[in-house]
Amino acid sequence: MPKGTEHETVNLGLLALQVATLGKYAASLPAGSASGYLAGYLIGTLWVTPDLDLAGRRERPRPLQNWGLLKALWGPYGLIFKHRGLSHTWIVGPLTRALYLLLLAQGISYGLSMLLPTQELGFGFNLRGWLLSPTGAGVLTGYFVSQWLHLALDGIRPTRGRTHG
Repeated sequence: MPKGTEHETVNLGLLALQVATLGKYAASLPAGSASGYLAGYLIGTLWVTPDLDLAGRRERPRPLQNWGLLKALWGPYGLIFKHRGLSHTWIVGPLTRALYLLLLAQGISYGLSMLLPTQELGFGFNLRGWLLSPTGAGVLTGYFVSQWLHLALDGIRPTRGRTHG
């Protein structure tokens, strides 16, 4: 199985090819979709990867280190999910991390709203509207592609079986 640095190297190498391709077609894409894709892909490559299921264990995955002081936020996720279990599936795995992040954001937003009026902080966010926007769709697509590349490098097929080892 590749190490975290190998996952990052392959993902970022392929990102260079994707940027070249997106550059050719960016003018014909909806506004925000290409930049959303790149953002989602980088987030999924550097910060929110399938190996976050190792959080809270002795082994420290590279993406966890990228969170800096906020890495403790992923401890519960690592305790909930067994390494290379449900978190390493092609659809449910990326969704578990996205929903976990959403719950964290909601919890932080709620906590802050108890301290300060929401109107002053500007936390009004229409998630459904954003997901349906070209930028939101781009972010999700880039995020899922980065996750799938990680799983493919781990030898995990979309049908959940391993291709080796």
